[in-house]
Amino acid sequence: MKKTRVAVFEDHHSFRNTLQLLISGTDDMELAGIFPDARDFEKSLLADPPDVVLMDIDMPGRNGIDAMIALKSVIPSAEVIMFTVFDQDDKIFNAIKKGASGYLLKKSTSAEILDGIRHVKEGGSPMTPSVARRVLDYFKSAPKDSSYNLTNRELDIVRSLVDGNSYKMIAAQFSLSPNTVRNHLRNIYEKLQVHSKSEVVARALKEGWMK
Repeated sequence: MKKTRVAVFEDHHSFRNTLQLLISGTDDMELAGIFPDARDFEKSLLADPPDVVLMDIDMPGRNGIDAMIALKSVIPSAEVIMFTVFDQDDKIFNAIKKGASGYLLKKSTSAEILDGIRHVKEGGSPMTPSVARRVLDYFKSAPKDSSYNLTNRELDIVRSLVDGNSYKMIAAQFSLSPNTVRNHLRNIYEKLQVHSKSEVVARALKEGWMK
């Protein structure tokens, strides 16, 4: 089975070493690169791109959100999990808006970190529970807007994304192929003018049209 390639951006030396040991010692993962900052990484990752990136938000030189934007411009297939001590609303929602596929706090256990990497690789959007609650609380009272002309099947897929299901789980739930699910998601992205699953979930929760 092909291993999931994981790149890590973390400026704290001891924590960076811990993540290196954790990922390198996991059978279904391999380290694609490990960086103390995000000032100049594009060339080193382009030759053999990562599947998943753990990205610290607060790094010297270029912060994690700007680095994520730069990385996804050259490696759009990479799934980025923001990995940070910060759980402030502005950082959470800005990261999601800019294209993060997940948001984990550094207090997460080793098992939660590895599960998050696997989950995002399968098409899910892992979030530390306290972060997920903040997202729900922030968006649930926002006004409803159902003007996107989503089909019934597209709405079904959005509801399943809100439930935290991966591509494979959505395909099984609606007896579709994974490629068909991806085609529906491309149409959803175009109609909503978004670029990630997390943005779809955020829009659905904010505007209430997934109910």
